[in-house]
Amino acid sequence: MLKIFRSNSKHTKRRDGNILRLVLPSLLSVALCLACLAGTTWAWFTSTVSGNFATLNAARFSCTIEVQQMDVSVEPHVPVGDSLTQRAYRDGDKDVPAIFEFDYNSSYQVTITPDDESTASQGYCLVSFMDAEKNLLVYHTQKIAKDGTFTFTYENGIPDGLDLDELADLLAQEDKLTFVAYWGEYIPAAAGFMKAAGREISGMKNGAVIGLPPVQLPVTTTYKLGDHIALEDETLRDGTRCIVLRAAEGYALPETIEVTINKQAYSVYTAGERIDGQPWFDFENSTLFIPGGLLKPGYTRSIMVTIQAEAVAVAVPEITPTPEASPAPTTEPTESQPPYGESTPEASPAPTTEPTESQPPYGESTSEASPAPTMEPIESQPSYGESTPEPTPNDEDAGGGE
Repeated sequence: MLKIFRSNSKHTKRRDGNILRLVLPSLLSVALCLACLAGTTWAWFTSTVSGNFATLNAARFSCTIEVQQMDVSVEPHVPVGDSLTQRAYRDGDKDVPAIFEFDYNSSYQVTITPDDESTASQGYCLVSFMDAEKNLLVYHTQKIAKDGTFTFTYENGIPDGLDLDELADLLAQEDKLTFVAYWGEYIPAAAGFMKAAGREISGMKNGAVIGLPPVQLPVTTTYKLGDHIALEDETLRDGTRCIVLRAAEGYALPETIEVTINKQAYSVYTAGERIDGQPWFDFENSTLFIPGGLLKPGYTRSIMVTIQAEAVAVAVPEITPTPEASPAPTTEPTESQPPYGESTPEASPAPTTEPTESQPPYGESTSEASPAPTMEPIESQPSYGESTPEPTPNDEDAGGGE
């Protein structure tokens, strides 16, 4: 037994020596890896790279879009109201479109002009809208030079075959026209818009007309005028409806005239106050003007206009007779009153009043007037109460003989 024990102890020592020889290379490898890792980490965080790099800037196409509504009821077509303007451009990696909202059954002239923000030498726009059947239609313009323009006409008329419910639903919505600007030239093979649109993107030339032409709908005008207002004339001038109203003699037009267009009411002042985009009245010509932009179809596929006015009696002032006035004294200079600043001429002698017949006292009868006494002396005057003796013929002869 002792021999066997000794033999086992030798084998144990040999196994311990073999394990150390086997483990020692592994430990050295681990230590070497840690040293390499530490060195690599230190080199990573302490190393710097310097150099000159060129910045690449992509071209940018930015444009201004102007939309003007046109009145197609007259030839040539005339603008209606003010134009609308928006920009379409690219901000970083994000497209900023221009979106316009329109009323149906109208015509619009669109002008695309590259602005100062554009760096590309040329570009194009994608134009999209929904038709009456809710289908998305997309058009692309021709290439637009940086110093050029592109013009086309967009129409959004009412399609045929719609019942009243469908027409009401269509008119209750707003038509949207969207513009997205891109630099370069449109390439169909590289465009990923066909998949989004679900159909082929059509090309559009300069001066093209797209969409559905507007329908000329009838205008039904109802007049509710009083007995003393007459409709003198009704004409269409440059898309504006002109209505001449006259009041009878002794009457005047009211302060306001009520105008209703498809249930939209307007109060028009006859004093002549003009507001853009609304009916107004010309006082000098006694004419009511209704802009063509307001004459749009209602839910009944027609245009209903109602004009209501009642004349006002004009009060005539009463004329009272006045007594005849004595003539006013004149300020002109007379012979007796020389003008201011001139010397006064010698006054003419005042006229003498000749003696008149004596007037008896109040209450006594008037007798024949005796001749007025003369101032010449007489031969003799008898005293009061004595009679004057008549001359005798002898005296006369004696006097004559003498």
